Amino acid sequence: MIVVYLIKSEHYIYVEKFCLNKSVLKYGSYLLYALIPIFLCWLAIALIKLQENDTLTGDCIKIESANNVFLPSYLGYFFVSLSINSFDTMIVIYLIILAFTCVSQNQYFNPGFLLLGYKFYFVTTANNVKVFLISQKDIRINNVDLNILKRINDNSYLEVEANKK
Repeated sequence: MIVVYLIKSEHYIYVEKFCLNKSVLKYGSYLLYALIPIFLCWLAIALIKLQENDTLTGDCIKIESANNVFLPSYLGYFFVSLSINSFDTMIVIYLIILAFTCVSQNQYFNPGFLLLGYKFYFVTTANNVKVFLISQKDIRINNVDLNILKRINDNSYLEVEANKK
């Protein structure tokens, strides 16, 4: 949302020392704005992978793709950011959306993870527990290992490869 607002408002980083061509400065800033959230997504995944492995009890009985479930919400955030005219308004709206996102289950669906090659799934176990699973591979009932997961919260997990800690 912030990236879209900064681009729409034509804010760009000006470094007097380099004094680049205006279009190079403009598009270079926009590229940097887009790379920052992707880097933060990568950092979040790297930090989660440092955690100890966790296990879900019960066999996997159902897997549903969640890649497109939350996307309309995120597209809505982009459209909202296009209609914001001042930085103060953008900050207030961003904080409100952040508050709603933190109390909802979709806080770990991040479109940036899609760019990093991750996929999202709802997994139901034999114990009738439904969790949100983030994985880099296409998972099916016969290839998901519920013993090699990284817990993000009680309902969200990151699947990791067996040979990685």
